[in-house]
Amino acid sequence: MDIGDRIKLLRKKLNMNQADFASPLGLRQSTIGNYESGSRGISDATILAICREYGASEEWLRTGSGEMFAAIPATVVSELAREHDLDDMDQAIIAEYLKLDKGSRAVFKNYIKRVYLASDPDAAIDREVAAYRKELEAEKGEKSSALDTIREKEA
Repeated sequence: MDIGDRIKLLRKKLNMNQADFASPLGLRQSTIGNYESGSRGISDATILAICREYGASEEWLRTGSGEMFAAIPATVVSELAREHDLDDMDQAIIAEYLKLDKGSRAVFKNYIKRVYLASDPDAAIDREVAAYRKELEAEKGEKSSALDTIREKEA
């Protein structure tokens, strides 16, 4: 397995097509296709960009040895745990979250938003007030246009 095969394997693992994989790297779909087919060499800068953008292990991408995704340094999570008094479950959640690709993180964040907004009474009240405001403004607009019509008929 060469580097092109590993790029393809990484892209497939992230459930991305070539265009979606290429875009954040500032590349075109055809460039990724050329890397994957082996018809074009890949620069060190591009390898580093792939690793940075997608959390891939540079060693794995270059040589195939080790894990596909770079390990989250335990010291980072440990430092967060110490600073924020996190228990083992908190630390596991953070470590697993950091392993997710961007798409999975977006799905997770949207889920958390929905759960949070559903359970936050202040947010629920704010949404309800905003809905009432729109309704009243719409009614005001209807009354205003009805009065204009009556005035035009009287004139």
